[in-house]
Amino acid sequence: SIPVEGIATVMNHLNTHLAYWAEQENKKVLFAAGPVMPRDKHEAWSGEGFIIFRANSEEEAVQIADADPMHKEGARQYHLDEWLLNHLLTD
Repeated sequence: SIPVEGIATVMNHLNTHLAYWAEQENKKVLFAAGPVMPRDKHEAWSGEGFIIFRANSEEEAVQIADADPMHKEGARQYHLDEWLLNHLLTD
C-alpha cells in the first residue's frame, strides 16, 4: 500500500496498523509484511508497505484490507493482486 498524504499521516496510524496485522498473524491470515525501502539508502522511507495475506475470495481480501487502520483512516491506499505461491524455502 502507498501513502495518500505523506509520511506524517502514515506514522500517525502506524501503531494501530501494526496491532491489526499482529492480530491477523495470530489468526494465521497474515503471511508476510514489511516496509518497501528506497533503493537509495540515503533517502527516507516513503511510508510504502507490502502485505501478503490469505483470503478465500476477493471479497474477503477486500474486507481484510479495508479493515487495516491505514486504509480505513485514509493514510494509505492499496491495490490487490492474487498471488500463486509456487515455491517456499523452508529449513
